[in-house]
Amino acid sequence: MKKIFLGALIGLSMCVSVNGSTVSSWNDLMIGTQRAYTITSQNGYETILIISGMITYKEERCDYRTLSAGQTYIISGVGSDGIIDLDIELYGENGNLVTKDVKNDRLPIVTYTPEITQMFKIKAIAYDINDAWKKSYNTYSLLICVQK
Repeated sequence: MKKIFLGALIGLSMCVSVNGSTVSSWNDLMIGTQRAYTITSQNGYETILIISGMITYKEERCDYRTLSAGQTYIISGVGSDGIIDLDIELYGENGNLVTKDVKNDRLPIVTYTPEITQMFKIKAIAYDINDAWKKSYNTYSLLICVQK
């Protein structure tokens, strides 16, 4: 897992521009991702996946993952310094929202224990971005952790 984590950080370090648009600082994102990784591992959770990407103002990014019944998952996120408000929403196979984080911050976190094993949609939403970065891409990461 440490190799995947370090690979994600190296990948983030190379994100300086996309289609000629400047990307907000990855250094803050890397520090936040490391902090989330450390906190979850110290509290009996194992990071099973790190999703990183680029996001713009009011944009939604989705990823689909199978979560196992009876396992407790923490999905935490961190946005780069251009992001003011990053949220996470988790949807079941039927399209129903099962949990979400809507705090006005760039460090969302949700905890969920599925009753049945199924495919879930994990949605990251950049609800608010610093005015200086609204027309640019911003980096974000989501960590999916499972209780050991």
